[in-house]
Formats: sequence, C-alpha cells, structure tokens
Amino acid sequence: YLYFKRLFEDPNFEVQYWDRYYALRRTIFATDKLMKQIDDLTKQLQESQARNFARWPIFNHQLFRNPDIVVSLKTHGEQVRWMKQWLRHRLTWMDQQFTPPPVLSPASKEVALGTQVTFKPVKSEGTSVPQVVYTTDGSDPRQPTGKPSSQAQTSKTGSSLTLTASTTVKARVYDGDRWGAL
Repeated sequence: YLYFKRLFEDPNFEVQYWDRYYALRRTIFATDKLMKQIDDLTKQLQESQARNFARWPIFNHQLFRNPDIVVSLKTHGEQVRWMKQWLRHRLTWMDQQFTPPPVLSPASKEVALGTQVTFKPVKSEGTSVPQVVYTTDGSDPRQPTGKPSSQAQTSKTGSSLTLTASTTVKARVYDGDRWGAL
C-alpha cells in the first residue's frame, strides 16, 4: 500500500473515498446488515462447523495471526460472538476517521412538498460545531477546488429548509477548512 498515502494527499480522492465508504455504511455495510449476514451464515454452517471441529480440534491452539484471546474461546459460537464484537468496534473506529455526512430529518429519500428538512451536523470530538453546506439541485455542494459551489447554501445548526418543489438535497459538513462526506 505504498501508493495509498500518496492518494490521500489529493483532497478530491479523500472526499470521494469517504463518500463511497458512507454510502456503503448506509446500505450493505450497515452494522445491522453485517450482523444479520453473520448470523445467517452461522446458521448455514451449524452442522458443518461441528463436523469441522470434530475432525480438526483446533480450539485451545494458537493459529497463525489469530489474536491471543481467540485461543481462550472454547466453541464456534463464542468465536462468532467475539468476531461480531470486534467488527462492531472496528466499524465504530472507522466511522470516526472522517467527518460523517450531516443528519437530515426526515431521513426519507422522498418527502411531501412543504416538508421542512432539518440539517444537523455530526460534531467530531475536539472540533468546533461545523456548518452544513447543501444544494437543492442534486449537485455536490463542494467544488473540486475545495470551495463551496455557487449553488450551495449554508445552514446553521438546527435550521431547516422547506421544500417547495420536487428536488434532490445534497449536504456536506464544512468547517471552513475541511469537508465531510455526502
């Protein structure tokens, strides 16, 4: 991954990277969906995992690259619970590595005309409360130059926008120096 550091020196790449990450976190990488997928796979493997560990009794053995704690886990179920907890912690840590998208309320993709949409930035630890910059024409409020687009408007924390026409609202958190994800 020698080139990875170099890629992140480009602010446009970094923003696009996190846009994609948060888009996936809202869908296939949502914590509840990942936990359900693990549970579904665990059910499918219930009979075969028993045969596997009967044939290869690897509990209480250090396997290459497994954390030491895994050695103390005595059953497949304990290992699955440990892995799910590890994944939850890892996702939480990953979520804190960049400014997340603002919370729009209502969160629905389609709302009735006249609905008030409220913007709430997610404040990162140790930072000032950022503003939310948004557009109502479906365009990105951030220009590739890193400046707000000419169509962008700024929302103060807790303020709202009343939708008077069919539109697509896109919003990012912006602290004057750094942009958050879409």
